[in-house]
Amino acid sequence: MEKKEIEKKINLALDELRPFLKDDGGDVEFVNINHSNDINLRLVGACKDCSMSKTTTAGIKNAIKQAVPEIGEIKILLS
Repeated sequence: MEKKEIEKKINLALDELRPFLKDDGGDVEFVNINHSNDINLRLVGACKDCSMSKTTTAGIKNAIKQAVPEIGEIKILLS
């Protein structure tokens, strides 16, 4: 699968999560995908400093892995 298709699937999965994150004053951004299909995401707003960010990141990772099983590692930046 091409990187653009993978990125589109990732963003669709993130769009399903965004309402929950935005309800708490946060959001998640797609940053990039590398040659090994590893991806970087960034938590922004209230999510980056929230005490529940570890739970949030685990949920985001699970949702993306289900939606896009061909990706590799998921790294979530808190800045």
